[in-house]
Amino acid sequence: METIGKCTRLAAVLVAIAALASAVFTVTPAFAQSVATQKPDYVPGEVVIVTGTGWQAGETVTMLVTSSDPLLQPDFYLISKAGADGSFTNNQALLGEADLGLAFTLSATGESSGATAQTNFTDPPPATCGNGTVETGEQCDDGNTTSGDGCSSTCRNEPVGPPASCSTTGTPQNIEAMQTVGTGSVTGGNGSFTCDTNNPTEWHFIINQVESPLSTNCPASLSLTWSGTCNQASAPLTATTGGACHYSFTSPPANAACLTDTLTAATTSIYPNWSTGGICGNGQFVVSHVPCQQQTATSDIVTEIHRENTGYSAGPPETNFSVVTSVTMGATIHDKATVTTTVNNIPASSSVTFNRFNTADCTGTAASTQVVALTGGSMSESVESSSYLVLASNIPALSYNASFTSGNPGTGTGQVPSAGPSACEPLDVKSSITGFSYTVPADNPTTSTVETSQSGNCILEQKTDTTVPPDGILDCPAGTSEATVTVGISNTYEVTVTVGNNTGVTITEKVQGGLAANSIFDPAPNVLFSAFGTDGGSTTCGDARINLSKAKGSTGNEGNVIIWNADGSTNPANPGFSMADGATCTLKVKLTKKFSSCGQQPVTSSWSELQTLVDGPNAGFSEKSPYTGRLSVNVVGCP
Repeated sequence: METIGKCTRLAAVLVAIAALASAVFTVTPAFAQSVATQKPDYVPGEVVIVTGTGWQAGETVTMLVTSSDPLLQPDFYLISKAGADGSFTNNQALLGEADLGLAFTLSATGESSGATAQTNFTDPPPATCGNGTVETGEQCDDGNTTSGDGCSSTCRNEPVGPPASCSTTGTPQNIEAMQTVGTGSVTGGNGSFTCDTNNPTEWHFIINQVESPLSTNCPASLSLTWSGTCNQASAPLTATTGGACHYSFTSPPANAACLTDTLTAATTSIYPNWSTGGICGNGQFVVSHVPCQQQTATSDIVTEIHRENTGYSAGPPETNFSVVTSVTMGATIHDKATVTTTVNNIPASSSVTFNRFNTADCTGTAASTQVVALTGGSMSESVESSSYLVLASNIPALSYNASFTSGNPGTGTGQVPSAGPSACEPLDVKSSITGFSYTVPADNPTTSTVETSQSGNCILEQKTDTTVPPDGILDCPAGTSEATVTVGISNTYEVTVTVGNNTGVTITEKVQGGLAANSIFDPAPNVLFSAFGTDGGSTTCGDARINLSKAKGSTGNEGNVIIWNADGSTNPANPGFSMADGATCTLKVKLTKKFSSCGQQPVTSSWSELQTLVDGPNAGFSEKSPYTGRLSVNVVGCP
């Protein structure tokens, strides 16, 4: 507390707060926090004793003190740290004669717990302004309460004419400092500043003026004293905002020794007659600081597979696309990567590397690698790989991932670390034949013995159908099933073939497959029958016919083929039936057969389809799908 003549004001010295290491504390219930002054009323010259109880152990408690007349006494802060028992005592506030008659409210907030508490205290009534006598608490009294005559309406000195000449010398004052690592926003009293984003070590000093009106007249620099070899002799003034004098310097590289050195003193001359609106004030300032928070630049890359639909445009903006995890062969796709950063923008000369694999889990050597440059200059940017036409050879899956290569990798000023590879994106790839199964109805009138109603989708690849287990029955692959029937009993098998279009464009389809030889067919051979769409008939799905094989034996048919296209024609030049994207077509045919041998017996042979792209970026492309396996039934009951 300084007293210059009769100009006595409230001063509060805030103890500098060191950065506290993170810790886990026991939280006291919110209702238990309290704050109180030692007595309700104080007189000038007395220290206000504030006590607190029930706060979170070790937390910093910030107390805002407001007065009933902010012009006489602006707001100020008191800061204490709660002990292990949650209590504290603060004696940082000293009342002056100018505080006579003011009422004060003290509002406390726990920085860790967020708990709050409040209390009030007062000073005795002031002297009577305007009676012509300078009394305790008055700077002047000219017998009136009119401002503008050198003595204000509240008996405070006010400027008349040119500003008075104020002293610019004073006693050096020690100022406590903070050493910070990283980034954050620092506030204190009436001012605030933001730490540099990436500098490894910063030293900051801040002096907050509580004089009113606020002055912007700050000392030019601070004098610094070190215990070791740090060569930083002073901290220059870097900002003055609303009465806050902020000083800082950064190390390294210029002051690398300051990283490990100890600051023993930071001093400056606090003017005893600080200029405040032209009147020689009394230099009331509060030294305060809080630690910055570390902010390290980060980066991330995420990807998604896009299917290019009819009318697709790469843009920007990209249009007519779908985000997909499954397609049918014939789809045109690309991978899209989005790079995001924090703290710093994406540097120039950065890029994304796309990798496409012919596996479902991004293992093995990439089938294709492509580097796409980034523009940079923002914290988020998306780029796309080249288009790729999904082929039959990609069945059953392919996958993508991507990596971000920073043009200025690291975590320093302007730097951003590289990232990736991104999470693997598997893409399920199917033939247009999306369903292939049969059922054995129990009530078919052609059966001589009624079998149990069953179904099967056991598809055995013919290439592996040569290994017969000891029991003579080939096992179905996992996730499939087969019906079991009795040898010598006629059963009807209703075969269902489903074709779907998940390419994003319009296609035409021709489908062909075989049924078990020596069967009775429904519909009869060479009779046209229609397929149907799942939408109830509005989708036209072409016609089919059973075309008997030319090879015949003494027992009749030894093979037959279903031809399914636009009109059921056996002419290979005839067109396929048209399918819009998302359409599904289904063909059903029945065969009745009696098996004379046990084990797994074929209900069908393999099936395939020929797909042609009608529109889209690869219109006109045709490709035949791989053959399915055959549908089999398990025949039992042999002697």
